[in-house]
Amino acid sequence: MELDYGAYNLPLTPIPELLPSTAGPPSSENEAQLIVAAIADAQKKLNDLEAHITALQHQGAKLRHFISQHNSILAPIRRVPNEILTEVFRVCVDQDARRERRRVPWTITWVCARWRAVALNAPHLWRSVSIFVGGYDHAAPGPGKLETQLARAGAVPLSVHVHSNVEIGELYPFEPIYETCRRWELASITGESITGSILNRVFAPPSNSFSLLRSLRIQTTSWMVTAPTRASFPALRSVDFAMRKQLFPRHFIVPWHQLEMGRFEQMDLIDVLWICSQVSPIFLLHLDNSKLTWKRLGLPDQVTCAAGRIKLTNYRRLFFSELLGRLRAPDLTEMSLEYIHAHAGQGREFAQILVDFFAVSGCALRKLCIDGPLKELYLVRILTSPSAETVVDLDCPLCSVSDRAVGQIRNLLPHLVRFRYNAVPS
Repeated sequence: MELDYGAYNLPLTPIPELLPSTAGPPSSENEAQLIVAAIADAQKKLNDLEAHITALQHQGAKLRHFISQHNSILAPIRRVPNEILTEVFRVCVDQDARRERRRVPWTITWVCARWRAVALNAPHLWRSVSIFVGGYDHAAPGPGKLETQLARAGAVPLSVHVHSNVEIGELYPFEPIYETCRRWELASITGESITGSILNRVFAPPSNSFSLLRSLRIQTTSWMVTAPTRASFPALRSVDFAMRKQLFPRHFIVPWHQLEMGRFEQMDLIDVLWICSQVSPIFLLHLDNSKLTWKRLGLPDQVTCAAGRIKLTNYRRLFFSELLGRLRAPDLTEMSLEYIHAHAGQGREFAQILVDFFAVSGCALRKLCIDGPLKELYLVRILTSPSAETVVDLDCPLCSVSDRAVGQIRNLLPHLVRFRYNAVPS
C-alpha cells in the first residue's frame, strides 16, 4: 500500500494572526466559516490517516504471523531426533504430580502430528494408569479411554493408581485394570469407598499373579481381603498400609522377608509387634501415627525385630513406651524419631526409654535422628548408651545444644562425622 505522506501535512490556517493571541472569535461571519471548513478538512484527513493506520496494523499482524510460522520451521526442536523427543516426554510424565500424570500423554498427542506419532510409538509414556473418582476433580475415565491407554501401553510394566471417595460399582471402572495385574510394577489403591469386595477382586483369585509388583499401597477403611499365596509377590520390595482403626489381616500373606521398606499408618501395637517379628535386616520400618488401643491382651513381653532401620512419626507417648519396652532390635543401624513431643517432664522419660531400648537391643547405631525440642541434658543422656558410640550421623535440628554440650557429645561419639543441631550460647 503506497501512502502520500505529504498529503497529511498540516493545512494552513486562514487566521494565523489570531492563534497566538487572546483575542475573541472573529467578528466576520466569513472568517468563522473559513475556520469551520478548515477544522472539517483536518478531521477528514485525520480519519483517513487512522483508517490507514488500522489497515497497516492488520497487515503487520499478518506479516508477524507469517514470520512466526516460517521461523518455527527453523526451530531447533524440529531438528531433535524422535529418540530424544521421546526421552523428553518420558521425563515430563515421570516428574509430573501423580494426579496430573495421567493427562500428560494425552496432551502430547494434541500438539502436532509428529508429537502424536512419537507418543503413540512410546508405550512407556502410557504406563501410569490413574483413576480418581470423587475428590477434587471427579475425573474417572470411562472404560473406553482406559482400554485405549492400556492398549497403547503395550506390554510395559504399569504404575496403577486407583482412588475413590464416592460410592462406585464394584467392577466399574476397574475391570480392565484387573486383567493387567501381571504387569503391575507399582499399585496404589486408596479411598474411603474402596470396599473389601474390590480388594478381594484384585488379590483373592489364585490366578492373579503379581510377578512384577515392587511397591504396594493400600489405604482404606475396609480390609476384608482373602490371602493370595506368598509366590504371588516375588518382586515386592515396598508396602504402605493404612489401617484406619482396623487390625491387620494376617491372612493377607505378604513376603515380609524380602521387603526393604514398609510404612504403616494408624496401626495397632499388637500388629506392629507381629510385623517386627517377620522382617529382615534390610527392612526399613516406618510407623506413622500408630496407636495403642484397648486390645492389650495377648501382647508379647518381648519381640526380636531384625529390621535394620526404624522410623517413628506422629506417635503417642504410651505407644512409644510400650513399643520400645517390648522390642529388641540387635541389627538396628538407623533410628529416626520425628515430630516428637518430649516437653517438660517427658524429656527424661523419653531419654530413659531409649537408653533402656538400646541396652536391651545391644545394637550398633550408625545414624540417629531426633526431630523434636529435646533438652541437651537428655540428648547427652541418650548418647551415653554404648549403642550410640558408633554413630556417625547425628541429626537433631530442634535440639538446642550449647558449645559445652557439643564438646561432650563429640567425646562420646568418636566416629561422628555429621552433627546437625540448633546452636545456643553456653
